Amino acid sequence: MQKQTLSGQVALVTGGGRGIGAAISTHLAACGAKVALLGRTENSVRETAEAIGANALPIVADVTDAAALASAVATTEETFGPIDLLVNNAGVTGTPGNIADVDAQAWWRTLEINVMGVLLASKAVLPGMLARGRGRIIHMGSNAGNLAGTGVTDYSVSKTALLRFNESLASEIGTQGLLSIAVSPGVVETDMLDHFDQVFKETRSDWTGFDKDMIFPVETVTRLIERIAMGEADAFGGRFIHVKDNLDAALKNQDRILEDDLLMLRIRQID
Repeated sequence: MQKQTLSGQVALVTGGGRGIGAAISTHLAACGAKVALLGRTENSVRETAEAIGANALPIVADVTDAAALASAVATTEETFGPIDLLVNNAGVTGTPGNIADVDAQAWWRTLEINVMGVLLASKAVLPGMLARGRGRIIHMGSNAGNLAGTGVTDYSVSKTALLRFNESLASEIGTQGLLSIAVSPGVVETDMLDHFDQVFKETRSDWTGFDKDMIFPVETVTRLIERIAMGEADAFGGRFIHVKDNLDAALKNQDRILEDDLLMLRIRQID
């Protein structure tokens, strides 16, 4: 039986009905948390919630709809109690194509979901967290935020914005007992891996496939989320933890990370 490390906690997971979000929701519930799964597709969130059991609450909502998110938070708190953890997982993979050819509205829609959705979900839970002086917000980032996103520029730009949003939010709430932190799951063994592989084959002449050392089982991600929810990463507010580095490595080098301002989005300039 799974150890109840998160007993008493209430979590809201956006994009919680399928893929990484479903795995995160299932794992948090197995650790004792009560979990609200939010997603746009009713069948997905309901099926995942039913598979989890009594500690899961399915909520159909779009993360770009502020009113729907406010309602989702209210429903979660009426059902389970105050929200301790928000996992900003909802996102889309973007619109394949080079900048000269890509559809601008589709490109912008990616940012609405991947960035505006994070803002709106965070705003929905923050009043309650700030009033209680506790709460953790985890953003699902990507190493694409540190790289030029050839072929999927909207996705790359959205993840870069997410990293800066995380830093900015942490600077505002870190002194008030709250945590904002970003994590990268690496290349997880889900349908998204196949999607990006096909996109890169079509848009990059030098593409030979993903580095096998950067492909991780979803359990690596869910365990990291659990440990952050437990408070093990509270020293790393505003930072970006990649599963390849793992939390143990970060904790071992905590003093150097904080002193040298590492694991942050930084633009290096000539002095």
